Amino acid sequence: MKRSLFLGSADISDLLQYVGKVISTSGKKVLLVDGTTEKYIQYNTPIPMSTEQMKIVEFDGFDVAVGYETFKEIESLVAKNGYEQLIVHCSNVAFMSKEEFNSFHTKYIAVTPEKMSIDKTVDLVKMLFGKGPSDSKGPTTDVTKISVNHVEGNIAEDYLETILTDLPISWSEEPYELLHDEIDYVTKINNQHQGKINIRRLSKNYKGIIKKITAEISELETSLLKTSMKELMRRSFAWGK
Repeated sequence: MKRSLFLGSADISDLLQYVGKVISTSGKKVLLVDGTTEKYIQYNTPIPMSTEQMKIVEFDGFDVAVGYETFKEIESLVAKNGYEQLIVHCSNVAFMSKEEFNSFHTKYIAVTPEKMSIDKTVDLVKMLFGKGPSDSKGPTTDVTKISVNHVEGNIAEDYLETILTDLPISWSEEPYELLHDEIDYVTKINNQHQGKINIRRLSKNYKGIIKKITAEISELETSLLKTSMKELMRRSFAWGK
C-alpha cells in the first residue's frame, strides 16, 4: 500500500480530493484521512445529515476518514479494509508519532504565504522531524513543498526552507506552486456546495500539479494516469460545468 503524508496548516482539501479521485478512477481503493486541527477535509466533504456520527464516508468513489483522534486508529482501519492508497493531511502534532511519521513513502509540506499558516506549520514540522544540526550524519527525509495561493510578494520564495534549515530535510528542487487563481477558487467552492468533484474548469497550472502529485504518490503508469484524467474530464463535462 502506498502511503502519502501532507503536512501543514493550509487548506488543500480540494487538491487531495482531486488526487484521490484520479487514483480511484484508475481502479485503486483510496482512503483520504483528515488529521488536521482545522478539520479541512471534514468540513469540505459532504456528510449526510442522518450520518453525521460516521467516521468513514464514501465520497465520489473513494473513502474519507474524519473524526479520528490518532493515526493508530487509522492503522487498524487500513488493515481491515484493504486500501491500496493512503493519503493523510496532518496539522495536529498529537495525531501521529515520529515512528508513524516515518512510515510514509512520500511527504509534502503545504503552506500559504500567510504568517499564521507558516508559523503553525513550522511548529508542526519541528515537532515531527525533531531537532538536530543540518550537518548531522544521520539520514535526511525527502520533502516537497506545496505553495498554496502562491503570489509574488516581499517574502523570499525559500523562506520556509530557511527557517527549517537545521532539520534533516532534503527539499525537492522544484516546489509545487498552486497559483492564486480565481477560477480555481470558484471551482473549489462550487464543488463543495454541489458535493461533486469537477476538474474541467481548473487552470492548466492546477491540473498539471494534480497529475504530477498523483504520479508521485501512486506510481501509476503514465498511460493509466492519462486515461484516468481523461475519464474524469469527461465526467466533469457531462455535469455541464
